[in-house]
Amino acid sequence: MSTADQNSEGIQTDPRQITCAAFRAAFVTTLDSLLRYALDPLAAYERPAGIFDCFPMLNAVAPQIQLECLLRTWSRRNRESPDSADVLDDCVLHAAWESLARISRDRNTTLLNVVLSGPTTMTAAASQWLCSQARCLQVAGPEPLRPAFLWELTEIDEPSLRSRTESAADSASDRDELLNLVGRWVADRNVVLGSQGLLTPAEQEMLQTFFEEHPGLVR
Repeated sequence: MSTADQNSEGIQTDPRQITCAAFRAAFVTTLDSLLRYALDPLAAYERPAGIFDCFPMLNAVAPQIQLECLLRTWSRRNRESPDSADVLDDCVLHAAWESLARISRDRNTTLLNVVLSGPTTMTAAASQWLCSQARCLQVAGPEPLRPAFLWELTEIDEPSLRSRTESAADSASDRDELLNLVGRWVADRNVVLGSQGLLTPAEQEMLQTFFEEHPGLVR
């Protein structure tokens, strides 16, 4: 049994449950960025933040675009096999685990309680192990970062875990795809308001209200 499945006291946690919590953590992080935009749009435009801050190349992606990326990947994971994941899905998954690791080690448990209060909840006993479990999945889980160049953009340097089959052409194409996100400002309304299974009804309503008040962010 892997470290991601069992803690030192023998409490087992389904990796899928950890990943769901990671997506919840990523949503909470992105929502915070959106709300800060509402308070000070200029500051958010000049210094956007969110789940992609673990990838310096993507740190300037607008929070509403990061939300679109997050919910796009969540939707794709629910209807397609993990093998169909693309480079953006890999980025989102890695960033989601990073968000969970950060929130779960914070002494302020308010955000963690929000994370664990989604449509699919985790057992309270497992919550103390979320940080280590998220790190295990991030580095050596069943879905590690596959494009080799993504490892260059993170703080984790594990050459033995990198793919050795990625061609230079594939790497350049993936980089271009990700860099295109930096120049986007308007998100896809259907994606950001149409997710299922991740957000609570109250959170769905909050997003609906937010984008009604800021119609220039979606179309």
